[in-house]
Amino acid sequence: MTIKEFEIQNALGSLSNTMKREMAENPNTLIGILIKLSTNRNKYIRRRVAMNPNICNMPKKYLIKLAEDKSYNIRSQIAENPNTPTEVLNILLFNNNNTNNIILKSKIEAHPNTSKKVVIALKMENLKKLLKARKKKKMIYKAKSMACK
Repeated sequence: MTIKEFEIQNALGSLSNTMKREMAENPNTLIGILIKLSTNRNKYIRRRVAMNPNICNMPKKYLIKLAEDKSYNIRSQIAENPNTPTEVLNILLFNNNNTNNIILKSKIEAHPNTSKKVVIALKMENLKKLLKARKKKKMIYKAKSMACK
């Protein structure tokens, strides 16, 4: 299907959401159609675009929009897609919706396109949190042991 045919059928309402989801995840779908689907109001369609292996061929502004999507599942799918570019991963990581999300951060840390600097920074952040949690646990344990005397 050409982009023009897609636009006509979409405008006429002859494409169901199921058809759009199938197109969105199909690696043979034209980039122009993926772009149109990436801005669809249906989050399940946008999520399927985020899963598409050819997202790396889309203009970055559309990938950034997916990385900043209000739906966690779409942002998570961008983090899992092995073809997500480094720049988009960085935007995803530093998005205010994701700063405290451990699962999303671990997906970004494990991503093959994450820069080594970011991986090191994430590991350091995890280490600091672990040390802080241990220190807090020791303080609680110490307080409990003192209360027993």
